[in-house]
Amino acid sequence: MEMYIGKLLPNGQVQHINVDYNVYSYTTGICLKNFYKTEKRVDDLLALGNLYKLGATPYGKYTNDNDKVHCDAYIRDNNNKPKGNRAETCPSKDAFFALGYYVFLYQDGCWFSKGTDGIVNISSPAYLRYIAQKRKNGMEGLTLKTLDKDGLHSVIIQDDVKSWADLEAKAKVEKKCFYVFRGNCLVATLNQTNYHIN
Repeated sequence: MEMYIGKLLPNGQVQHINVDYNVYSYTTGICLKNFYKTEKRVDDLLALGNLYKLGATPYGKYTNDNDKVHCDAYIRDNNNKPKGNRAETCPSKDAFFALGYYVFLYQDGCWFSKGTDGIVNISSPAYLRYIAQKRKNGMEGLTLKTLDKDGLHSVIIQDDVKSWADLEAKAKVEKKCFYVFRGNCLVATLNQTNYHIN
């Protein structure tokens, strides 16, 4: 089973790539909405062609199975032939969403995916609140991490952090971008303003 990641083009067509379905689609949506917010990053992602694994950045070569930062691309990282592994084009959004169940579309600066009620804007704050409300014990089981050139580093959550607002305040006070995980799943990025991963 594959996932599809695409971008709506001005002519109404959708340029897209395939991603091996080796992670939950929920994780894929979170990764896209947090790390692929700009058209340039999406274009650079699509330029990689088909992927074995989606990572937080399309820049830099995938190193090994423990690499949680870089994309693992068929062509760039595994020396597969470009033929059949480059981005393809669908004639319309409807044709793109008909490719399968795990489909993600970048349009007008937002990410959209299939949901039980049709196409859902997963970039909207309302979607994040909806997901958070579905979880019991909002702060329980969360881990914070920061990212630098050496990779992800854990941050201690103090006992006085009891809400999302407390986490946001901590990120601003420490002047760092925090990546919030529940298990291995990235659920939010805090204080990401003017913060770029290259």
